[in-house]
Amino acid sequence: MYMDSLELSTYGAGGMFWGAHFAGEFRERRGYDITPWLPFLTRSAPLMASSTVYHHEPLEAQRATVEKVRFDYVRTLTDLYIENMMRPFAEFLHENGMTLRSEISYGLPFELTRPGPEVDGIETESLEFASQIDAYRLLAGPAHLFGKQYSSETGATTRNHMLDHRFYDQIIATQLAAGITKTVLHGWASPAGGEGVTEWPGHEGMWNMFSERFDTRQPAAEFYPLWNDAIGRCQYLLRQGHPRIDVGILHTDHFTDNASGMFFVDADGNRVPDEDAYGRDWMRNRQNHWWQDLGMQDAGWTYEFFDGSLLLRDEVTLGGDRAAPVVQPDGPGYQALLVFQSGLDADVAKLLVEWASRGTKIVLVNGTSELKSLMLGTSTKHDLAASQTPGLDGRDAELAATIEELLKQPSVTTVDDASLTVDALRDLGVTGRAEFVEPNENVLSHLREDGDLLHLYLYSFLYETGEPTTVEVSLPGVGAAHRIDAWSGSVAPYGAARVSGDRTILTVSLAPGETALFTLDRSQGAGSGAPASDSVVTQLDDWSIAVESWDAGEMELITEDRGLGYEAREVRPHTSVTRLAAGTGSLRVWKDIPEVGPEVSGVGEYTTVLDVASVADGARYLLDLGSTSGGLGSVRVGEGPLRGFDTSHPVVEVTDDLVAGSNTVVVRVASSLNNRLLARGYYDDLPDVFSHHLAGPELMQQTFVRDYGLVGPVRLIERR
Repeated sequence: MYMDSLELSTYGAGGMFWGAHFAGEFRERRGYDITPWLPFLTRSAPLMASSTVYHHEPLEAQRATVEKVRFDYVRTLTDLYIENMMRPFAEFLHENGMTLRSEISYGLPFELTRPGPEVDGIETESLEFASQIDAYRLLAGPAHLFGKQYSSETGATTRNHMLDHRFYDQIIATQLAAGITKTVLHGWASPAGGEGVTEWPGHEGMWNMFSERFDTRQPAAEFYPLWNDAIGRCQYLLRQGHPRIDVGILHTDHFTDNASGMFFVDADGNRVPDEDAYGRDWMRNRQNHWWQDLGMQDAGWTYEFFDGSLLLRDEVTLGGDRAAPVVQPDGPGYQALLVFQSGLDADVAKLLVEWASRGTKIVLVNGTSELKSLMLGTSTKHDLAASQTPGLDGRDAELAATIEELLKQPSVTTVDDASLTVDALRDLGVTGRAEFVEPNENVLSHLREDGDLLHLYLYSFLYETGEPTTVEVSLPGVGAAHRIDAWSGSVAPYGAARVSGDRTILTVSLAPGETALFTLDRSQGAGSGAPASDSVVTQLDDWSIAVESWDAGEMELITEDRGLGYEAREVRPHTSVTRLAAGTGSLRVWKDIPEVGPEVSGVGEYTTVLDVASVADGARYLLDLGSTSGGLGSVRVGEGPLRGFDTSHPVVEVTDDLVAGSNTVVVRVASSLNNRLLARGYYDDLPDVFSHHLAGPELMQQTFVRDYGLVGPVRLIERR
């Protein structure tokens, strides 16, 4: 059973979630009467909980107390949501042979991570969290702590049919770096729909303001099997063993900003296209939202968030020896915990003292800030970490005494500047498991441990603004290194590895947007290979070019009569495909080819002959396509199979396909439907969801003619 995000609204002037028994539940759980505080709890929330604006604010002298009451109110809502909805719902499903996969909390004023243990799978989504690593770290904590499948509803944006395939690949690549290992493609999966409301290219099952629909209406559908296989191989490898996360960050949030993936404006209030915001802003402009210092990320360390109360559950344990204890050894195996919010539960603080006495490394970080609302440009500041309990429980003095005891432990320290966090952790003896030898601002990593095997995922995430980068990754242990090609499934010894003490260092070069998979087998001795060297065999400049132009075809009427007195009718739009021969010549984008032009979408086919004098024994041969304008596609060399490629770094190994002499090369590359739909006027009356959901004049979607096709340069590379 799948449970989507919580998008409930309240009606009435108070704007509160309430019920006949709520006041009694509150008194029983919190120990005081909520009634006198109701004026400070009434609110407006025009879009999700993160947009909450309280109707009445207290005097400054009363603010601390009122904020505690507000916390107690939403904590009670979370309690009741877990106890009266999530837990019995999951039990009912289990009794009937089903499991529950859920987008557990965001959207309503419930704590984001506390419901995690109640479900079988935790899901996030790209529509509401865009392509931001910090947003996906938010739910990674409960997923990894409790061994839940971490998945994402992926691919929805507000740019219907406009964007190249690379855009969606980069979302998935970002999510893999946070430990998401199940991609659920978003969108209505059938082009057929109701008669009278369905037009080409297909039924818009979730309004035409939202995309994307990964079905046969897309020119890229021809290549989806290759793409799905590649994603599946990544996800399979990254499900093996256990995640190895370096640092767990205690983080409580009842008002998570889950609208950060939908609404983009610049400083002047102008609409920023999704593709620009995803590719150039926030994490790709040195700005993370929740833990905002980038020192750990640049060092190759991994971290994620969870509510501190989850550590109190019986399922969570401390393991390892005193010199290097880890939290949840069979889960994320945190080597250290970090506390930065001003509020900390008194019972959680007591647990931290106990764990610190057993050697757990803990850092308290003062003077931090985290995102409150991206739309409103607001943040929450934390001057002093763990300086008060979050609720009105009268335990502030007790917490202060507990923190004083905590700071006496030799495995605990505090810093007043978040930029000192990595140094503080190093001083406590923490080393990143997949640590970069030198800081790197371009690369994210994720590590899994399966006995003697370490599986490493790397992602060069500055796909719009970055340059090629080389990173050295230091892994614990000595063994044989292998690189896995997600597109072919091949596993090859990796020569750019060396031993340094008791660690293995991989030297990896990545293009912007490129991902890479490695396995270090510590049951074997270190490999004896050398780093590979590349040389260009030839460049392919002359191509026979044809484009299969897609446009509206006939409507197929589908009827069904079950003898119930009515006939069901729907239509399925078909696509008319016209092959446009563009002659022979150099590679260019379609809009610059006279026989094709700016109004065409579809699939381009490029054919040439590759002459090779000889094929060297022991060498590997790679066909580097240069650029496909972000389009998904395939390559066939000679009699070899169809091979897919990474849309950011389209390089295909053709060693097994190449023969001495002449080799026919066929490259096929798909486009989006943007240019055809733009020419048809599809976007003229298509509202922009940004203006649709906010007050003000309704604006239409804005797009332009996109670059399509293989543009190269295409080169054959010999690697030795």
